[in-house]
Amino acid sequence: FVLVLLLAGRDLQEADVRTLIKLTFQWLEHSATKEHAGPILKTLLEREDVEGTEALQAVALALEWIKRYGTAEISAYLLRALLRRADLPQSQLRDIVSQALQWQSSFCLKEEADFVLKALLGRTDLQEAEIQQAVPFALEWLDRSSEKAEASFIIRALLECKSIS
Repeated sequence: FVLVLLLAGRDLQEADVRTLIKLTFQWLEHSATKEHAGPILKTLLEREDVEGTEALQAVALALEWIKRYGTAEISAYLLRALLRRADLPQSQLRDIVSQALQWQSSFCLKEEADFVLKALLGRTDLQEAEIQQAVPFALEWLDRSSEKAEASFIIRALLECKSIS
């Protein structure tokens, strides 16, 4: 995907970045609900210069994509990008967290589960019930993956999670 490569690049001039983001949104108008739009939405959401109205639009499109493909294993990467955003409105955050927890219920033993778990447990604005749902997934993943280097990220996220009881 040329768009993914361009969006991931950091050596573009500001005017070129603005043009690229504009063209990406034009492409998404017709393709945001297609499965192959997931990596483009992920990369768009990872850009620090996508903010304000653009960020809200990207998050809304990503949520629609997640609602359609959220049960697919590949949605882990888009869920992680969404969960890492600090500018999420509460209503969208609740939907994203809910989708992430649903994804974990199917894929918590997969290798990619740590991407979602770390981003999920790293949020400081989770509700108590959400934390209580996420912790068993993290513990189950750790039980099977404690020898992996990635386990340290999950252990750290759990230890830093203030609401674990």
